[in-house]
Amino acid sequence: MSMDEQNSTNAENIHSFDENKEPVYEEMKIEEETIEIERIKNEPEQHSETGKEEVKNEVKSDYDFNIRPENMEGEQGKQDKMGSTYVLLVIFLVLLGISYVIKNKSSFNRNGLGEENKIVRGVEAKDIDKIEVLKNDAPTVIENQDGQWKVTTENNFPADQQAVKSLVDESLELNRYILASENAEKFADFEVDGEKGTNIKLYKGGEEIANFYVGKAGPDFDSTYLRVADDENVYLSKGYVRYYFDKEEWRNLAIYDFESEKAAKLALKYRDVADNVIMEKIDNVWKIQTKDADKGKVDNVLDAISNLRAQDVEFEKTAKECGFGEAAVVVRLELEDGGKRNLIIGGKLTDDENKYYAKREEDETIFIINKSTVDNLMKKTGDF
Repeated sequence: MSMDEQNSTNAENIHSFDENKEPVYEEMKIEEETIEIERIKNEPEQHSETGKEEVKNEVKSDYDFNIRPENMEGEQGKQDKMGSTYVLLVIFLVLLGISYVIKNKSSFNRNGLGEENKIVRGVEAKDIDKIEVLKNDAPTVIENQDGQWKVTTENNFPADQQAVKSLVDESLELNRYILASENAEKFADFEVDGEKGTNIKLYKGGEEIANFYVGKAGPDFDSTYLRVADDENVYLSKGYVRYYFDKEEWRNLAIYDFESEKAAKLALKYRDVADNVIMEKIDNVWKIQTKDADKGKVDNVLDAISNLRAQDVEFEKTAKECGFGEAAVVVRLELEDGGKRNLIIGGKLTDDENKYYAKREEDETIFIINKSTVDNLMKKTGDF
């Protein structure tokens, strides 16, 4: 085939090119390069290298910008792009409309969330002196006695002061954010009834000033269902607050609470072990006599003591009955500021061998702690 015939054939191939067939696109590219090479070979000898490069670039440029499928948009491509633009515009307008409706619905129901929409009004935190928490028919009464909250239904045991403060503060912020239901038959669904809800009563000077039920979390998990007693309306209150009201334990069962890194001296003395442990921190290194103790193992013991919490409190038995006359373990700890933390561990519970009695040396409160805590303290010198 002559060169002219070959060029004519290739031109026809180009005009009949189907932009959706990638193999043809690649085949055409190879044929073009073949034509280019043959053309340069037949050029006169005086054709310089620069000239060859110009011819090559001319052919490649023409091919790249005039024949590539992505540049052969056509009328259909333009219509597709316009259609996509319209779809995106419609989606944007729909989302904008939904946002507007939600915003205005919230504004309508919140009514400004002013003082008039709060559940507890006209009272300050310092005015509240008594709280009743009723859950699962088990009442807990907490009273302020000389500035300290006590759980009067648990032998006036000291309450968790921060937990009670949070309950009071959150009670004063409860609001009628959105009306969720006006149907009393829905109380159980929102957990604002006597069976599933937590009933809170607040008192001031012996007079009840608030009585409401705290239910489950709202659908957005940033709200809580609640109901005022003797009211059929159920509201969503802004913020998830059930955690502050729905507690199993209101007593302060922390035996010790201090920073373990502040410890300076530690002694572990046992009733049944001759190898007592005595160590001291020197230049931030724990020493047992002249030996360096394993810091990680020492920290495990210190962490167990510094954050020690009881499982329960013993009110009926005496210290002697709880085995403190022959203490299983005595932990003596001195802090960097000279403060002392001395813990005495007595005997096991007669009805539960997985628990021990324990008490602070400085007071008579008898706690009940887990056996795992005691096991963690039963160390010998060689264990460090």
